[in-house]
Amino acid sequence: MKQNIHDTGPVCIFMLGVNDTRTATIKGFNSAGKMDYDWYGNTEFSIHTHTPFRNRMIMPILWFQKETIKIPPPDIFVNCISDADGQTKSLAKAAHYLDSVSRQWPGIPVFNDPRKVAGTRRDMIYQRFHHLPGIDIPKVVRFQPKNRDDVLATAEKEGFSYPFIVRSCGSHNGRDMVLLEAPDRVDDLDCLAFDGSSFYLTQFRDYKNAAGHYTKARFVIMDGKIYPRQFITARHWKISAGSRKDLMQDNADLRVLEQQSLSTLEQKMAPETLSSVQKIYQEVGLDYLGFDCHLLPNGNLLFFEINASMNAMAPNDYAVYSYLKQINGDIITGYNAVLAGKIGERKAHRHG
Repeated sequence: MKQNIHDTGPVCIFMLGVNDTRTATIKGFNSAGKMDYDWYGNTEFSIHTHTPFRNRMIMPILWFQKETIKIPPPDIFVNCISDADGQTKSLAKAAHYLDSVSRQWPGIPVFNDPRKVAGTRRDMIYQRFHHLPGIDIPKVVRFQPKNRDDVLATAEKEGFSYPFIVRSCGSHNGRDMVLLEAPDRVDDLDCLAFDGSSFYLTQFRDYKNAAGHYTKARFVIMDGKIYPRQFITARHWKISAGSRKDLMQDNADLRVLEQQSLSTLEQKMAPETLSSVQKIYQEVGLDYLGFDCHLLPNGNLLFFEINASMNAMAPNDYAVYSYLKQINGDIITGYNAVLAGKIGERKAHRHG
């Protein structure tokens, strides 16, 4: 990697990790005719950073190799590795690397320190924060079932009631996940591979509203500020970005609801809820932290997940959801402000 120090913007090194199974999705071919891959579990910070492309350096954290690529000192390290379940080896190697870097080049700031990502596992979030006022984090247990009978036995032992969710650790967007509605529906689990890998049991909360729909809000926090990202309405409880096509794409009223909900989300939260959300952000200790939740009528929040894996700056279909362009722009601006602040603090300290 060549040294590119320019006065036109900070030099950022983006740490990307390979997941524990060393797998990736082939996206197709890029403009250069080379195969393009999607590395699971990395948040796409590099795309949205306001610095020249020549100053954006990608550092692959290849945990299966002994050496890490040698680099010149940057202005900041930006950790993109965000999956606490599927990237444990990359996170460990990234943490070890930063420990050694801090001895060689003390004071280089780190955005979303990988040493703090491990604490965002679903079961750890539940254990650490479910007792806080104004929020509901359904019970989560991590286990390694050998078969579907192990699922039922663990659910009974841990006090789960039907229905509950069984999902593979590290799965996202509704993949490898089953809502087990009753003991006689155990055949529904046969689509899951009980191969010794870890799974989560999560107590299900039915959050259907009076209209028979489900709504999911997403926001991120950076530097203590809440940035609303989406408020999706769908027919099914399992909501992802693709759920916009279910109802919202052809329903102008639901798009207006989203726009209004995003502009008032923080105001609609109960005071104790806001306090708990900020406490979670401070205690997790990441610069960028995402929250997926449902806003309850009393202003409390039902949480689905809290982690750094949410690509909240990704573009949307602005032709249909024009209001999201400003939303995304505000998040990108806020993200770059945090980077600039961390870099500025170091420069002030060095010259002070």
